[in-house]
Amino acid sequence: RPVLGYPSPRGAPAAMETVPERHTREVAELQKRHRREAQEVEDRHRREKKELHERHAREAECSARAEVCGGDAVEAKRPRRGAPTPTAAVPLRNPRIYALGGKAGTSVFSSAERFDPRSESWDDDVDSMDSKRGRFGVAVLDARIYALGGFDFRSAPMAA
Repeated sequence: RPVLGYPSPRGAPAAMETVPERHTREVAELQKRHRREAQEVEDRHRREKKELHERHAREAECSARAEVCGGDAVEAKRPRRGAPTPTAAVPLRNPRIYALGGKAGTSVFSSAERFDPRSESWDDDVDSMDSKRGRFGVAVLDARIYALGGFDFRSAPMAA
């Protein structure tokens, strides 16, 4: 049974293509695409393998240098970047860690708890938040903790 024809390479109308001819053409096109994609994957694998070997060679060189210098091979691999580690010039006046609100499964909490690292104990004698919320911000001002924004997971984001 003939189907619509495709233009010939010269632009002249092509003869009608039969269903078996169309099937043969589509299979050939599919095989050609699969060969091209397989070649692309092979090229990508070859490139990734080369990059991996180059990285391993650099790390081995750094590791060997660290052993010669007596340094730590892990630190020699890659210098640390980013913010410097803060150091306290004076001890903190009131070192405490607070756990506020949050969500566990379908439960949303307004609770507040305080951990004292000196006594290694939790203190739940802290006022709870006025509303249940999670994903909020926290700020300290004049020895008071403020919870800002967040979600109660039932409606839109909270204003305060």
